[in-house]
Amino acid sequence: MKRIIFLFIMIAIFISAFVFYQKKVRYNLVTISENKVYNSGVVAPGKLPEFLKDHKIKTVIDLRDGEEQTELNPETKKQVGAEENAINKISDVNYFNLPTDQIPQDSTVQKFLKIMDDKKNYPVLIHCHHGVGRSRLFSSIYRIEYENFSNEDARANARYLWELSGNFSKGSEKGKYLLNYHKRKH
Repeated sequence: MKRIIFLFIMIAIFISAFVFYQKKVRYNLVTISENKVYNSGVVAPGKLPEFLKDHKIKTVIDLRDGEEQTELNPETKKQVGAEENAINKISDVNYFNLPTDQIPQDSTVQKFLKIMDDKKNYPVLIHCHHGVGRSRLFSSIYRIEYENFSNEDARANARYLWELSGNFSKGSEKGKYLLNYHKRKH
């Protein structure tokens, strides 16, 4: 019995360490397309210059609003502004703030696609607060539009672990959005 308890404690410590590392050290960074598109959570303004340089990022798309604080959107307008100010001090890096709800308006998606259509903007970092919801949704739209992923493949790649895990399951709002997303006609 002591071995089982010890095993569970060790597993809990490992999972906690992994989550801490992923969120606080790596900022939930995911490579969507090597040297082109990255997805993350918020990076502290003081760490942005090094972070952006390390990944050769030319454009940051910030999906946060800062107007209304909720559990999913805890940042304030001041925090969003601090990031913009920090990025504006870095030469050759563009900053776009595209505030969006968990399910975006068509007008926001069109603004996003206009940014992504400009090859001079790459490599691009797409981020929201946690790096697992809105930014993954927009990264999936990127995959559908520019990498010819099927809607199902883009949705499946956005999931965190398995089919029934929240955000991008087939029955979730984001999962349904991606499955019903209509690619532009070129």
